[in-house]
Amino acid sequence: MTAACTTRRVILLPALVLVMGSLMLQAQSPAPRAIAIDDYAKIKCITGAGISNDGKWMHYSVTPNDGDGILFVKALDGDKV
Repeated sequence: MTAACTTRRVILLPALVLVMGSLMLQAQSPAPRAIAIDDYAKIKCITGAGISNDGKWMHYSVTPNDGDGILFVKALDGDKV
């Protein structure tokens, strides 16, 4: 066996392993599932978003399909909520 042939095998084998591994991972990914009736209670809507006149604060409300909503007021220049 020549040195060129050995070099090709050394390069080709890891590349082949990577390609086959990625194909096997794609084959095992689960198919997306449809939204069930129980999932509707988990969905929340963001409404009423706005920014203060000075541009330092924002507000928005998060409302679930069932239950009371929550009003958030957040500082845009920091982490205050």
